[in-house]
Amino acid sequence: MSKEGKQVFGLIEFDPTRNVFVGRIVGFPHIEFEAKAFGDVERRLRESVLAMIESDSLVMETEFCALVHLAGGARDVADLPASNG
Repeated sequence: MSKEGKQVFGLIEFDPTRNVFVGRIVGFPHIEFEAKAFGDVERRLRESVLAMIESDSLVMETEFCALVHLAGGARDVADLPASNG
């Protein structure tokens, strides 16, 4: 896969017990960054991924498949249309 073709996703969550943002690179469960500011975590995730791409060391351990809404919000999962596949 070419460097341009690699799709890499990050996940950033807020941990209210520690008052920090925690960022992970999807496909690299062992890589994690934390910071008090969202932007700091996002920047560190981007820099890490770009460095791995440039060094050809980006080898995904898992593959991102989907982000699934499980419950809550305006509609619950039971209210969503059934999948045909």
